[in-house]
Amino acid sequence: MLLSPLLSQDKIVLGCEVLAASFVAYLVGLVIYNRYFHPLKDFPGPFWASITTLWYCRAVRCGRGQDHQLPIHKKYGYFVRLAPNLVQISDPAAIETIYGPKHEFIKGEFYKGFDPKISKRQDNFTEQNEAAHARRRRTVAHLYTQAAVLEYEPSVDRCIALFYKRMEEFAESGAVIDMSIWLRKYTFDIIGEIFYGREGGFGFIRDNVDYNNWCHLMDVMPNPVAAITYVPYGLRNLYFMFQMLYPETRAGAKGFFTVIDQSHAAVKQRLDDMAAGKPVNRHDVLSKLLDIVNEKGDFGILDVTTEIWAMIWAGSDTTSIALCSIFYYLHKNPSTLAKLLDEIDTAFADGTLKTPIRFNDAIKLPYLHAVVREGMRIHGSLGTGLPRIVPSGGVEICGKYFAGGTEVIMNANAVQFDKGVFGEDSESFVPERWFRDGERAAANMERHMLQFGYGKRICIGRHITNTEMYKLLPTILHDFEFELVGNKEWKTWQGWFHQQSDVNVTVKRRVRRT
Repeated sequence: MLLSPLLSQDKIVLGCEVLAASFVAYLVGLVIYNRYFHPLKDFPGPFWASITTLWYCRAVRCGRGQDHQLPIHKKYGYFVRLAPNLVQISDPAAIETIYGPKHEFIKGEFYKGFDPKISKRQDNFTEQNEAAHARRRRTVAHLYTQAAVLEYEPSVDRCIALFYKRMEEFAESGAVIDMSIWLRKYTFDIIGEIFYGREGGFGFIRDNVDYNNWCHLMDVMPNPVAAITYVPYGLRNLYFMFQMLYPETRAGAKGFFTVIDQSHAAVKQRLDDMAAGKPVNRHDVLSKLLDIVNEKGDFGILDVTTEIWAMIWAGSDTTSIALCSIFYYLHKNPSTLAKLLDEIDTAFADGTLKTPIRFNDAIKLPYLHAVVREGMRIHGSLGTGLPRIVPSGGVEICGKYFAGGTEVIMNANAVQFDKGVFGEDSESFVPERWFRDGERAAANMERHMLQFGYGKRICIGRHITNTEMYKLLPTILHDFEFELVGNKEWKTWQGWFHQQSDVNVTVKRRVRRT
């Protein structure tokens, strides 16, 4: 009678041992397959990247730019295997193949991590279905044209006036400020003005606050989200639980859903105000989105909520990072700054520019245009690339065959340093490259920029970004002088966003030439 329980225990132990041995055998077999038999086995790259997705997961989560930006391509060449089924390509000639209209490269599992979770709605970034994306983009595209954005110039002017006032205060006090912080506040307030109809934005600049803790959330939330796709599927819950040990990750997870609630509340408040006959801004994007609801049966209130939710995450940090790059590299290169100031001063003197500066006037300044393009080229706003899935049947990319289902990716922070397109001095900040070799060379460089993405998925809000930059930069540079202090070197996070910090400066009133 006593032998039966003992035999059962032995069977359980044996079963566990068999299960463990089978799991180990599976892992060993997977490693051997990925390393020696996978269709991508001949592509160069780090050893660990060839056997597990965790290598790239760590690179993104920990901001290891050396593992997924230009340095990795310097070591291995145009094609680098970053995960068993992922190859990153830095050859600019691949852009048209991967992101252009000829082939149907689709968005894969990666984008599910950014799902807004608003009743199965998807924004333009996360929508994987190409037909659904095309329908949604057509529905809202007229709100983002350059002509439409210019209607919001008074909104941008109000935010610039608040920013200008802050610079006056800092010039008077002599305080050391981090411009990366203040440029970020500026771009968040622009979203508040244009999308939410909040005069003066959300109060980031005016009240010197992190409204709804959004800046902090943008620091702590996107990196785990961008990395989780590259955690093996069965380990994702464990990974998430481990990440939740960190207070900042807990805050980011909570904040993700808080912003969804805030977006719902903003739309409801607008609807309630309109129903009660209260005065509302009929010219902001929120009102125009609600107009679309009344005009189209397939675009509802939840789609409006999704759109304004998306702009918080997509419309602020990418722009502030670009602005910060331009500002920083100008002040690291005094001769370049002097040339730009000369152009701006001349434009004010001959009446080309007037206060408040109009976008259509500022964009005509050739050196300013070159400086803006160069600042975005040398420091992409996204630290990683935007992956795509090779269509069934396979595709040849730059002479290499990729089977259907393979994931490929291109990183602006590698592609935009290509010497064949951007010149032998591509790793230096040289605005002159945008006109020194003529219009054809400039157009070729423009075609190989990935700052706003490429093709039919190109950033829908790029005209808002350009308007913010071309209006602010000449305004503050004309009247203020900034000096980098401390060690004069910024810090950069090279994860999902290519976020900068410690752009520490003093401000004083500029004495202009007469």
